Amino acid sequence: MMYIRILYPYANKVTALLCLIACIGHQLKADDPISCYNSINLSLNHNCESLVTYTDMLSEIDPDKSYALRLTDPAGELITGNMVSSAHIGMLLTAKVTENTFGNSCWGTILVEDKMGPTLNCNPIEVLCINASDDFPSTTDACSTEEIEVEVAGRVVENLQCDPLYVQRVTYILEATDLHGNRSTCEQIVNLKKVDLDPVVAMIDYPDSLLISRGNNLICSVELDEDGLPVIAATGVPLLDGIPIYPLNDVYCNMSVHYTDVVVADFGCTKKIMRTWHVNEWSCNGDSGFPAYVQSIEIADTTGPEFVSCEPVMLVDADPAMGCAKVLELVVPKAVDDCDDNLEMDVAYQ
Repeated sequence: MMYIRILYPYANKVTALLCLIACIGHQLKADDPISCYNSINLSLNHNCESLVTYTDMLSEIDPDKSYALRLTDPAGELITGNMVSSAHIGMLLTAKVTENTFGNSCWGTILVEDKMGPTLNCNPIEVLCINASDDFPSTTDACSTEEIEVEVAGRVVENLQCDPLYVQRVTYILEATDLHGNRSTCEQIVNLKKVDLDPVVAMIDYPDSLLISRGNNLICSVELDEDGLPVIAATGVPLLDGIPIYPLNDVYCNMSVHYTDVVVADFGCTKKIMRTWHVNEWSCNGDSGFPAYVQSIEIADTTGPEFVSCEPVMLVDADPAMGCAKVLELVVPKAVDDCDDNLEMDVAYQ
């Protein structure tokens, strides 16, 4: 029970009663405690930060009172402005709330967490079918400076056989997981544009002919395939929009690219090859093809054999019994040639 004794001689009983009510109310509010949550988990926002306020900590809030919050890290250092960020992820912070009128206070802890997944931009896009790939650029996360890989979790391919613009539509299910295990998913639609083989539109860049007259011919040391013909790494391949289209791993384009070789001359020091390139596309209207292109290739022997072992000077002791003569067994030098293994060697002396 609480007793209040009024010492001041009030003018009348009404004034005294009002004073008594005010004093009792003041004492009750001064003794009224505030209550904090013992612990809370705080997830950072899409900017990887969060402002902590007293409303996060108080279990009950009196709208007629004002409060102040003091936030410190595990080392007891004050967190300026009560703003937590990626630097505080995993930390157990201490929050103290104080009622500003009478100074009542309470405490609790805050575990800072990152619960936001990486950012994925999955707006529909269109890609030329020869550029189609299941690889997607890495993405970012608000709480990390490291690049995060985007993985394909699923894929559905829709054939658009008679569409005038697109050959296929691919719907991908993409996933990305950040360093804290948060995962984001989205549905990415990729419309694959057809390759227009109309000669007026298609910009196929075929490899140049390799001729002695142009000074860009091949030499005999060029790498050959199993048929004894120059490999494409030495002769070049067709390009479309700057992208090699041979060999064409055609998963989407309904295209084929191939070549045929005919040896038209193989005599003396020159071998001539006619390499014909063919580009075709299948559609609901049947096969259509770009006009064939002939690449002329010449392999020329423009350098002579090379000695790899040859004694420039030989000293021989003459035999007096033979009239200062000597029977000499000459060591035949070794020579190689890029174009011919059957070499003839002449020996002359003076």
